[in-house]
Amino acid sequence: MTDTLRPMTVDEVRAAATPVQELPPFDNGVPFRARLRRASLLSLMMGGKIPNDLLAIAHESLDKGFSPGNFDAADLPKLGALMETMCAASLVEPAWEEVKDLLNDVQIQAIMAYATAGAKALESFREGPAESAKDSGDGEGLGNKAERLPT
Repeated sequence: MTDTLRPMTVDEVRAAATPVQELPPFDNGVPFRARLRRASLLSLMMGGKIPNDLLAIAHESLDKGFSPGNFDAADLPKLGALMETMCAASLVEPAWEEVKDLLNDVQIQAIMAYATAGAKALESFREGPAESAKDSGDGEGLGNKAERLPT
């Protein structure tokens, strides 16, 4: 019997579009798992989901990113409000409004990282050693003796 293509069910689409991700743990070490989706700042702007008073900072963050160090101190409250809008658009389950007061700064940063860059961005929040790069070599075959380079 041949394997034929079939359309995905709504549940399959939902699972693919909003995977459950492990985010940094709570302060007591309990892991935080949430269903997230990528949030497009441009789509939110075009869809009217970003209030008019945040549009200027939204445009600016398209160029500069969301790092507070890229903005003047006077812009930080608006940047925070924009980040909250992005987190609300990204956090599917549990809903942002239900948990926003319970999350720590690292968890919020992780949600923002996922919202703007996807699952790969969460690797920096995971504990444990990073995997070595495959193409950079592992140093095997190098001698133990140091060599003096010509000056």
